[in-house]
Amino acid sequence: MSITRVATANAFDASIARISQRSAEFSDLQEKLSAGKRVLRASDDPVAATMAEREHNRILRTDADLRALERSRSSLQLAEGSVAQMGEFLARFQELLVQGSNSVLTSSDRNSISLEMRGLREQVLNLANVQDAEGNALLGGLGVTNASGRPFEQVGPPTGVTTRLLAGQAAATEVGLPNRVDGDFALNNLASADPGVVGNTDLFAIMQRAIDTLEDTGLSATARTAALAHVNADLQTGQDRLLLVRGRLGELLQRADSIDSMLQDRSLAGQQALSQLTDLDMVRAISDFQTRQLGLQAALQSYAQVQRLSLFQFIA
Repeated sequence: MSITRVATANAFDASIARISQRSAEFSDLQEKLSAGKRVLRASDDPVAATMAEREHNRILRTDADLRALERSRSSLQLAEGSVAQMGEFLARFQELLVQGSNSVLTSSDRNSISLEMRGLREQVLNLANVQDAEGNALLGGLGVTNASGRPFEQVGPPTGVTTRLLAGQAAATEVGLPNRVDGDFALNNLASADPGVVGNTDLFAIMQRAIDTLEDTGLSATARTAALAHVNADLQTGQDRLLLVRGRLGELLQRADSIDSMLQDRSLAGQQALSQLTDLDMVRAISDFQTRQLGLQAALQSYAQVQRLSLFQFIA
């Protein structure tokens, strides 16, 4: 009798142990099947888990670089559009200047032309101070030095423009681009063809000189024509500088496309590496799942048979 009781107890304990073990294995595999991952925690595969964490961090850094690149590209596109509009306004300004140099015009005619030219100058100034969605001046160079955030401030009298920025432009990196243009280079330090201008000048001063010349009733027709010819040459210098800036912005936008492609490839490679380290072989896992399910059922059946063992069944 004692031998039977010991054997029954041992069989019972063994059945419970098998059930617990196979139930744990079954639940673990079920969890992995649901997630589609073979590594859910470091204990599943310490080496793979460590490498997966490293790849995950690389992917996060790459995603952050992509977001920063997209912000820079958006700012550069907006800057390129603003500079292009400046060029269009400047071209119209030059057309009006040529019209105004006609000696048959009256003072009233020239004043009407200069009025439109003032409006164009103001629009160019507004474009020079345009900001991106984050409030950064697109032509702010290395930073704006006033509280208003406007790199070009109109001061008076009469209508001078003061530059409030740090000249220069942030350098591009392997994965990033500047999000501001050097407005000092774009609009300032322009050589003048007018012998009366000492040193370099800026685009706003050139435009104002054209307006002042048209409105000056004390000039003779000959003097006005000569002065406007010098202004027109300076305006063309400004137009050429804007074209140069647009060319540089185009190069940066092309580089943005190349960097984006490189980062996308890097992100894809990281995702593939992460998949190889942690993803579950679904076909094999389903087969293992079915096998473990059968094992668990067998353990439960064995337990049921042990439970039915009793002294009365033994006597019978």
